[in-house]
Amino acid sequence: MRQNKHHKILFLAAFIAMQVLIVVAATYEYTLILPSLNTDDLLSLWLNLTYTKVFLAALCISLMLFFMYKLVSKKIELEAEVESSQETKNRLELIFDAVESSSDAVIMIESNRVSYQNKAAKELLCGSEEFNNPQFSSFFVDENDEEELLSILGINGKASGEIMLKRIDGTEFWGDIRVSRLDGASHKGAFVAIINDSSEKRKKEEYLRGINRNFSGVLNSINAIIYAVDITSYEIVFANKYALSKFGEIVGKRCYYEVQHDKHNVCEFCLFAKIKDNPALYKTGYSYEYFNELTKEWYSVNDKITTWMDGRVVKIAVCIDITSRKNAEEELQKINENLESMVNDAVSEVRKKDRMLIQQSKMAAMGEMIGAIAHQWRQPLNVMGLMIQDMSLTCEIGELNTDHMRKTTKDAMELIKYMSKTIDDFRNFFRPDKPKAVFDVKNAMTDVLKISSAQLENNKINIEFLCGENENLKVDGYENEFKQVALNLIANAKDSILDKIGQETGFKGQIGIKVSNKNGKVVLEIADNGTGIKEEVLDKIFEPYFTTKEQGRGTGIGLYMSKMIIEDNMGGSIRAYNNNSGGAIFVVELESC
Repeated sequence: MRQNKHHKILFLAAFIAMQVLIVVAATYEYTLILPSLNTDDLLSLWLNLTYTKVFLAALCISLMLFFMYKLVSKKIELEAEVESSQETKNRLELIFDAVESSSDAVIMIESNRVSYQNKAAKELLCGSEEFNNPQFSSFFVDENDEEELLSILGINGKASGEIMLKRIDGTEFWGDIRVSRLDGASHKGAFVAIINDSSEKRKKEEYLRGINRNFSGVLNSINAIIYAVDITSYEIVFANKYALSKFGEIVGKRCYYEVQHDKHNVCEFCLFAKIKDNPALYKTGYSYEYFNELTKEWYSVNDKITTWMDGRVVKIAVCIDITSRKNAEEELQKINENLESMVNDAVSEVRKKDRMLIQQSKMAAMGEMIGAIAHQWRQPLNVMGLMIQDMSLTCEIGELNTDHMRKTTKDAMELIKYMSKTIDDFRNFFRPDKPKAVFDVKNAMTDVLKISSAQLENNKINIEFLCGENENLKVDGYENEFKQVALNLIANAKDSILDKIGQETGFKGQIGIKVSNKNGKVVLEIADNGTGIKEEVLDKIFEPYFTTKEQGRGTGIGLYMSKMIIEDNMGGSIRAYNNNSGGAIFVVELESC
């Protein structure tokens, strides 16, 4: 093609050169030769004129070049037309291939018959039958659908719709059809139709509509305000029946205006406002309580960002009426205020009872102490009686002298000093401890055993005291109260042993006391071989006024007070269980310091 253009240019240039040569030759002959010649012999003149020959040759060559130029130009035009036709053909082939490979069913209708169909159209419309250029109307289940479609096509040149169609074999399906008119002269009255099977789409849409109905039904059945708000426009896109009953028809309106009583901006307590300062709430949501001025009710609200069924990002608000709870809280507050004085009075009364119990416990412990002191004083009083009798007899026989008098007086004073020390121990034992103080448990138990050992020995009860050497046995607490607990536990062990002695002849009572440090705690264990504790009452022995002793032998407050002292006052623990020998073991644990 490009070479032909070059030839055309060369022919044109040569033709122009011949024209110039003709003009030059003619001008030369006309101006220089012809005026000087004799015109009588014109033929001889013409034959002998070189420039005339040149003129004629140039003229002939020019004519030849002109015709060759015309031929080359025609050839170029023909080749251009051929090339254009090939490009058009290639383009049409590409379009045809695209239409053939399209997943959309494409058909062309001329004179109400299908004149062309692509592969997808054959698969969609043919079914099990042959596709033999059927009438366009044969694809419609309802002829009114065809008339309406063609009517719109005639007016607008285009038409579309979702229509129930049928295949050649008679099977029906929902089809999304689009038709376009062909207005070319050669296709007058023809049009193209593009058809897609929309059955699955309709099934999905119907499924989604069903879900929507079920979802809406569930939300409408909930006795709470539920509504969805578009996150960008604040438009209410859904409201359940309960919400509509409270606020009226609010769908399509702005939430803060309709739900919050004519507010003109986003509510300060809403998720939309909170999310600006805390973007994490976009994922987690936000819960709060507020009082609605429109309904005059309190609500517990949970706001959550989610995607609605139509694809929009919305805020779902679930508002539960808590007015009754709030009213109850206010009422409870009033009751609490009214009961505060009553509670204080009750606490005072309880404290009085506690003090009475403590006093009773102390009196019971005092009884044990008095019994122990009585046993401790019995022997010294007997000795002093013998000493007085001895002095009287010695005086009667006249053997009383100064040395004997001094010795007897010295022995008597030692006994009196011992008995006075016993009274001091008794008084110190029941002296109340005010502030907490650090004391040694070993020393405290030694003081307790000084008082109670004589009573135990008098009842033929052997006592064994074991204490770990070089162990930290110091605790922070109330020493005298601790002694009261120890004395009470020893007294209970003594009573249990005496009961068993009364049941078994020749039985020998045994009480074992052990003080040790285990895992940073000072542990006091008091074990006996008495009757033990019945399993059915083991978990009740620390209750107030509970006792297994016969009437007149126990108050039922000793173990209760022991528990209060150890656990409430000193932050420790006390427990009891039966040992293998049939007796009981009481364990007291206190933090060491």
